[in-house]
Amino acid sequence: MPNLVFYIGVSSAPYVYGGFRLLRGSSTVVAPTNSTDGNGAYDYGAGFPSSGSIQFGSRHGGHHIDTPATTSATTYKFQAMNYTTGRTFRVNHAGGSSSIVAMEIAQ
Repeated sequence: MPNLVFYIGVSSAPYVYGGFRLLRGSSTVVAPTNSTDGNGAYDYGAGFPSSGSIQFGSRHGGHHIDTPATTSATTYKFQAMNYTTGRTFRVNHAGGSSSIVAMEIAQ
């Protein structure tokens, strides 16, 4: 289960979008699926009708059950994705901390 602290922001633009992708090794397991802004799907976004300064901070939480079909050690990681150039997307901004909890379930 992820618990990711993030901040996205922009000045002089009417919108900002970003998201997280979960990877097992180099393979994408989960990717953002919300509407597209012309650059791809996103998890989070903020917009206003005219240009100005936008800031948005939150936690990304959730869960995913994965079946990697291996008995070897497996590495998971999250990647933050900024879908719009000129925008800021920071993880663990201003001293925040994030974590991933993984559990192995015997079958």
